[in-house]
Amino acid sequence: MARNPQRLAWTVLWLSFFTFCLTAVAVPWSISTYIARATSSHDVSLEILRGTVLLQEKGTKFEVNAEGNRASSNGKTIALEEGDSLRTVENSQAILWLFDGSNIQLWPNTGVTLEQLRRTRFNDDSSFLTLRQRSGHSRFEVAPPTTKSRQFEIKTPQASLQLREGSYSLDMDGDFVEVVTHNGSASVRSSAGAVELLKSERTRVRAGMAPIDPLPARYNLIYNGSFVDGLNGWQIANRGEEEPILGSATSETEDGRSVVRLRRTGATKHAETYIFQPLNKDITDFDTVKLGMDLKLINQSLSGGGIAGSEYPAMVRLKYKDIYGSEAMVVQGFYYQNTDNYPTSNGRLVPQNQWQTFQLDLLGPDARLQPRPSNLLWLEIAASGHNYESLVTNISLMAE
Repeated sequence: MARNPQRLAWTVLWLSFFTFCLTAVAVPWSISTYIARATSSHDVSLEILRGTVLLQEKGTKFEVNAEGNRASSNGKTIALEEGDSLRTVENSQAILWLFDGSNIQLWPNTGVTLEQLRRTRFNDDSSFLTLRQRSGHSRFEVAPPTTKSRQFEIKTPQASLQLREGSYSLDMDGDFVEVVTHNGSASVRSSAGAVELLKSERTRVRAGMAPIDPLPARYNLIYNGSFVDGLNGWQIANRGEEEPILGSATSETEDGRSVVRLRRTGATKHAETYIFQPLNKDITDFDTVKLGMDLKLINQSLSGGGIAGSEYPAMVRLKYKDIYGSEAMVVQGFYYQNTDNYPTSNGRLVPQNQWQTFQLDLLGPDARLQPRPSNLLWLEIAASGHNYESLVTNISLMAE
């Protein structure tokens, strides 16, 4: 069959026209899309406050001491890149300064990977910050966004967090992660569900489970302080017996309350009965921690605090470390009579057979504890002397 030159010419002409039109549209569109969506990575500045921070650079297999790696001109910070991982060791602390003005405070034994640190290159449309926390405790101070939209995501083995402008704490403990919203709001999502946190709320997530419904950020560091579960969580002991008559610590109900009765009778020499709970809780990220309890004094055979001013029918002892690592102790005793005018150092006079509430602010502006406590080690409630009887309940360390 003979070819039609005229038809072929028109076909070639139309194909060329369509190609030209497509190119005329596609090329500017591609350039515009690239300009709108192109992102560039940004460095993070690491400031080591104390101790040692280990760094594993992207593409490497081993951790090295971060000190001195890629140091900035002022020598105070270390530049980290997208894909790097770092880990604070025991007794170390650091801050990550992000390119959008946000910062992350890292407590001891905290591991973080910088997965994504990007923003659009040619405009202020978007920024993307994704970090993965593997362990430990951190505080995120999220600055106002510097782009029209921002994705600020924290990944953990248990959940994914979307943070907005505000302040947040993240604590990983075994299979759990706990998220606290001090200011702002956050979305917490796991494979089994999601919750929205508002200001002064917290949630916990266990691997493979949905986040629990939001709870108040303020909570009690003491387990079973109201003794509704008997003496579960507490250790009971006697010490310093100068004769073979031991005191007792029993879980009872008195005046409609679940209480512990500390009691010793028939004695003429010293002994002490106490209940004990280990804490080992870092409190440097809390704004307030208040120690409190309710008590009733029923009997004390020794006056005041005894000859040495250290024997009371009810006492509270709190052992802690301060911000410089030194150990110290809060001691508060209670008594209702001092007919022999014995010393009452660290003692407080209260009425007999009446419930009294004791509270001590550990961190507030009026707190008497200086230097500031950093780690609570243990709490002890005791009764001491010859013969004594007292009731205690509602023991608390309310932290927020």
